[in-house]
Amino acid sequence: MLERRLVVVPRASEQDPPTRAPTRARYTAAAFTLALIGVAYLDRVCIATAAPAIKRDLALSDAAMGLVFSAFTFAYGSRRISCGRAAST
Repeated sequence: MLERRLVVVPRASEQDPPTRAPTRARYTAAAFTLALIGVAYLDRVCIATAAPAIKRDLALSDAAMGLVFSAFTFAYGSRRISCGRAAST
């Protein structure tokens, strides 16, 4: 007759290696992200603040200043699309 043996399989938690304490890397990443958001916001605000000086120094009309803002917006927006696509892959 065949003998049946009881095989004890350790639980998954018993097989896992011991874990290390969580690091502060997530807080560093969050702080870095917030700093980048702040710089990006200031970058967009600075061109609006500097607009009167740019317009006066370069003797630009309102229509020409609109083209400057449009060029800035299109360049900024095109980089955001490509960077967002690269970040999601």
